[in-house]
Amino acid sequence: MSNNQRDKTTKPFYFDPEQHEIPSRAEDYNKSPAYVEAKDLDFNCQTYAYAYSQTVVRRLAAEQPDFFEENGTTKLDLIMHLVNNMCLPVTKYKNRMFRERTAEIKSEYHLKDEIRRLSNGGDKFHPYI
Repeated sequence: MSNNQRDKTTKPFYFDPEQHEIPSRAEDYNKSPAYVEAKDLDFNCQTYAYAYSQTVVRRLAAEQPDFFEENGTTKLDLIMHLVNNMCLPVTKYKNRMFRERTAEIKSEYHLKDEIRRLSNGGDKFHPYI
C-alpha cells in the first residue's frame, strides 16, 4: 500500500462483507427444494420444446415453403408460440412455486427484522411497523 492511500477499514462507511454475510436472493430461493425442482422442470421443458419446435418448423418450411409469408409470421415467432403452448402448465407451476417461496422469504425476514424488533422492544407484533 502506498503512503497516500488509507487503509480501507478506516474509511467512514466501510462494510466488511465477511462480518455481515447476507445471502443473495438467488440463494434464498434455492433453499427451497420445491422451487428448485420446479425451476429445473421448467428449464428442461423449455429446452426439449424448443428442440421439438425447431424440427416442426423445419418440416413445415419443407412441406409449405410459402407458409410464413402467407401468414405474416416468422420462424422464431412460431417456435416461441409452440414452446409457450407446450410448457404452459409447467411454467404456471414454476411461477406458483416462486410466489410461494417469495411469501416464505418475506415472512422469514419479517420475523427476523431487527429494526421492527428494536422499535417494538422485542418480538411483539405491531400492525404499523
